[in-house]
Amino acid sequence: MLFLIAKRLLLIVVVLAGMSVITFGLTRIIPGDPARLLAGPEARAEQVEALRQQYGLDKPVLTQYIDYIGGLFHGDFGQSLTTRRPVTEDFAEFVPATVELTAAALLLIVFIGIPLGFLSARRPNGVLDHFSRILTVAGMSMPVFWLGVLFQIMFFKWLAILPSGGRLGLIESAPPHVTGLYTVDSLLAGDFGLFKSAVIHLILPAFTLALASLATITRVSRAAVIGVLRTDYVRTAYARGLSERQVTTRHVFKNAMIPTVTVLGMQIGILLGGNLIVEAVFSWPGIGLYAVNAIKNLDFAPIMGVMLISAVAYVTVNLIVDLVYLLLNPRITYVREPG
Repeated sequence: MLFLIAKRLLLIVVVLAGMSVITFGLTRIIPGDPARLLAGPEARAEQVEALRQQYGLDKPVLTQYIDYIGGLFHGDFGQSLTTRRPVTEDFAEFVPATVELTAAALLLIVFIGIPLGFLSARRPNGVLDHFSRILTVAGMSMPVFWLGVLFQIMFFKWLAILPSGGRLGLIESAPPHVTGLYTVDSLLAGDFGLFKSAVIHLILPAFTLALASLATITRVSRAAVIGVLRTDYVRTAYARGLSERQVTTRHVFKNAMIPTVTVLGMQIGILLGGNLIVEAVFSWPGIGLYAVNAIKNLDFAPIMGVMLISAVAYVTVNLIVDLVYLLLNPRITYVREPG
């Protein structure tokens, strides 16, 4: 296990190095002048040049990259041209919103998708099985942005039961900052009215973000359970007189969870990517919306910072998935390949 963790930590370093080169190169070949965009169309040439010097945009590209890497070693992701603040300060403000949204979507996937897939497999062609098929078709065929707009029209405009966006109502103030997660901070403050508002504002964006992955997990878990139920050791367990509950808990669940956990780890990466679209549709003030605004303004430092943080998160999720494998099936081992 220690070898596995060391290998993954080394992979994080390699991924960071590769992503830094790719993102830095891409941001520099994008047409446009961020200094000119920041200064505005009426700015004089000397004002634009002063901005270039202020943010180091007048230096050679290689020098800019070396300066950027040097800053990363000190936890400095650069300064945003748009917010005029260090990117690390922006992350401290926007990352908790993204974590809250992603966690809510992940909870929906785990506590709805996996049980629905397992129950569908136990009763093939039943009501739940047909419902899961409809859910799969709907979740995997609709683009995320269209699904978000559709939910807004249905639940905000027509039914008027859920808000169209944001983390809280217009006249509500954020709870005292502890974690940055409004649902958690409102509970810690004992403000249950604010907690209710935070949960209500989470519903539409969380379901929008989760639906495609929820559909995928439902079908994968269903297929995994059906595959395990057809194995000889499960038939033998029934022949020994074990009850359905005993067979499910002792044999079916753990073995069916192995492929499910694999796909779940992949879906977390998809959730991180889908955040950009969902946060833009629902005006959710997280790093997804932050990245979209940075792209529109050719703000290089936030773009690179978001890409690097997302890459680290994805590699970390893969490490967690591997560790969960070991818990589900101790026979799985990770060893050095010979040669």
